[in-house]
Amino acid sequence: MIRCTRLRQTAIAVIAASLLSGCVSSDSASSIKAYKGVINLEDIKFGVPEEVAKAASLTFVLDTNATPPVVQYLSRTYDKDGGQYALDYLKGFPLSLHVFYQTQPVSKEVALARLQNLLPASAAKGAVKNAPEVQVDKKNPLVETRLHGNFLKSELIYSENDSTKVKVVSLNALYKKGEFQRGSKSPEAPSDGTKTEAKTE
Repeated sequence: MIRCTRLRQTAIAVIAASLLSGCVSSDSASSIKAYKGVINLEDIKFGVPEEVAKAASLTFVLDTNATPPVVQYLSRTYDKDGGQYALDYLKGFPLSLHVFYQTQPVSKEVALARLQNLLPASAAKGAVKNAPEVQVDKKNPLVETRLHGNFLKSELIYSENDSTKVKVVSLNALYKKGEFQRGSKSPEAPSDGTKTEAKTE
């Protein structure tokens, strides 16, 4: 099981502290269900409600090494390319989704296909490969960033050993300050009106 690295802990802490401007779409997990403790990783999209991650106890396990106040669930299983999933939540809100290819980084083509699959419906309408929002961090050229509307930011993190291979695919919510109000069930965001359920029996 992959443990949180200092880099991951720092990134999560920064996101939790800053609550970047914007908001996140809630249409992402519209058809995802945990049945008898299991979720198919290929069905995972950004925005899976925390109660669904909890219900999928055979697929996800609570990561005790996550940096508070963030709650993180790590997948016990891996996708077809060897990626391990991590779902992060803050006060019950979906915060970020990471897929780690630590053992064997994948090609950019595979990483972009995975990213496209992780995007909620409202963000997936635009082509990922040719997105004009692509940015490269000058301080860290191994990180490639994309903005998906006003709600999500994605990152491809390349391997230090082979800059053509991707070791992490991430999606991060862009919340406005004040959206984590006590009593709020979800941030204000567009929705397709569909319903997400968690089944444990």
